Amino acid sequence: MVHPLWEVLKDPRVLRDMVQNPETFRFPNGASLVVAAAAWPPHVLFEPPPDGKAERRSCTSVIKGPMANMINILAETLNFTYMLVQPLDKAWGSRLPNGSWTGMVGMVSRQEADLALGPFGQTESRTQAVDFTPSFFFDHRCLMGSKSVPEIDAWSFLYVLAPTLWAGLVGACLVVWTATMLLSLAPQRDSHRWRSGQTLFRLVQIIMNQDIAWESLGWHERGVLGGWVVVVAVIGWAYGSHLTSLLAVQHTPTPIQSFQDALHQPGLNVIMRPDTILAEAIIGGTSKEVQDLRLLQAVGRLRQWGGSLFDEDLHDQLKEGNSVLVTTSLFADELIALDFKSTGICNFYKSNWFFIASSHCMIGQKGSTLMSAITPSSISVTLLYVLRCYMVQGILHHVNSLG
Repeated sequence: MVHPLWEVLKDPRVLRDMVQNPETFRFPNGASLVVAAAAWPPHVLFEPPPDGKAERRSCTSVIKGPMANMINILAETLNFTYMLVQPLDKAWGSRLPNGSWTGMVGMVSRQEADLALGPFGQTESRTQAVDFTPSFFFDHRCLMGSKSVPEIDAWSFLYVLAPTLWAGLVGACLVVWTATMLLSLAPQRDSHRWRSGQTLFRLVQIIMNQDIAWESLGWHERGVLGGWVVVVAVIGWAYGSHLTSLLAVQHTPTPIQSFQDALHQPGLNVIMRPDTILAEAIIGGTSKEVQDLRLLQAVGRLRQWGGSLFDEDLHDQLKEGNSVLVTTSLFADELIALDFKSTGICNFYKSNWFFIASSHCMIGQKGSTLMSAITPSSISVTLLYVLRCYMVQGILHHVNSLG
């Protein structure tokens, strides 16, 4: 019979081996752990067990996803089994005014569970209640919003060339104009101002691919103008090809790329989940992004969404274009994929701007010697690579299961 973890840790030999040899430690006779988890696709996906019962059971029979695979690998490495429990509020956990915690963090801090899958981001308040395993992966936050109606930009002819190339073209034109004026053999009866304007106009005509007649040109002038014609021909060919592509494809505006864009867009709300790293950062953070969030909160345009991010009501609000969602980059990819699978249309986009990167870990009881056995070496490079593959597979599995 496999004994619970708290009973196994009473053996001084097990404790000594765990502390002195964390890199190679395995429970000699096994151990039974209680693991807390809450549904959070693509990391944790719940599925009904074969017999339809959802009480404490082996994690492998009721959940799938990268974190389920992670705990299975650790269980094999350290030689333990485990049972799964869910918090009543099915949340990560938030600190109450009396100092206690709800959710998975609360279960671990009250020693109702030995580990919690999460994955959890590390915050100062959480580190006071629980211990964290080494980080499994990092992810950034981004903004997710609704795409506008596709349109053809009337000013797209200016975007074909980069501003530096436009400036270079103007600069080259002035250089050729100066060289031509210095080498000009025009009759002296023409005023200097007239010759200057006429020469510049003809150089612009070459850019516009127009025919010109130029008399009294010496060989030096012809060499300079010939080089100018070649340069303009190459740029014109590239410009024409690129412009055709731009005009053939409609442009879909994605105007909200940062909190600053949201601040400058009257009536636009920013939606975020409570009890997250970002929610805690608003209280004491000093970064530019957090300051922008405080400004949005001050004007009543920062909204807390306590429900599931898969709710149709939330998606409908985003599609109206009056709100954007703050979430992790990985989760934004999944929401966009799910919506595309159900509608056949790519309604959403995620910002090119990323902010507040955080580590993702499991948590354990504060001061537990078990955490010393989950070392960086037990989470090898191969394991991290496998985890990333599992995350991609988790997204595909969840999208297909809801399709």
